[in-house]
Amino acid sequence: MGDSILELKDLSHSYDGSEISLKNISLIVNKAEKVSVLGPSGSGKSTLLRVIAGLEKPYSGTITIQGKIVSDQDHMVAPEKRNVGLVVQNKALFPHLTVEKNIGFGIRKNQEKTKIIADLLSLFKIEHLSNKYPHEISGGEQQRTAIARSMAPGPELLMLDEPFSALDRELKEELYAELIHIFNERQQTIILVTHDLDEAKVLSNKQINLENT
Repeated sequence: MGDSILELKDLSHSYDGSEISLKNISLIVNKAEKVSVLGPSGSGKSTLLRVIAGLEKPYSGTITIQGKIVSDQDHMVAPEKRNVGLVVQNKALFPHLTVEKNIGFGIRKNQEKTKIIADLLSLFKIEHLSNKYPHEISGGEQQRTAIARSMAPGPELLMLDEPFSALDRELKEELYAELIHIFNERQQTIILVTHDLDEAKVLSNKQINLENT
């Protein structure tokens, strides 16, 4: 499999056994690659991420992460054992935790928690927000915090589900520049779900369209 982080083979999914939300998806994502998943509403973009993350069981097909099969007809590895991160559209920050504690929430006990949090606060330029709560910061700052939190455990694959849809164009473009720098510096492998072709072209080096699969 070489440098591949993720391999999907003939992946299909159905919520009720009749209506197919994903059909025969095959895809290879290599180390440090940035892949955008495009398609209209209802094409299965978010479902694809949920299936990869282990939050949904596929109807058929195989998911391999870092050379290990995590889902096929015989078994399904739990989400927390897949070493992937998922940033959902509504950010899902914990409202009762500060920015610093949100970022540190998923870090494993044997990791250098304090250093990891400090590095990510600096990397995302949100050190001054460390003691703020989600309702006290802006939408763009919330998005930085959500992505930093997903990166904190060191996932091999980071998946972003339309993370910028609620932000205005100027703020999006500011975030794009920051994230490109961060992802390249960290050699982070990314799958981005978006309906915005311009966004896909800026943030990824490969695009797939579910409407055409």
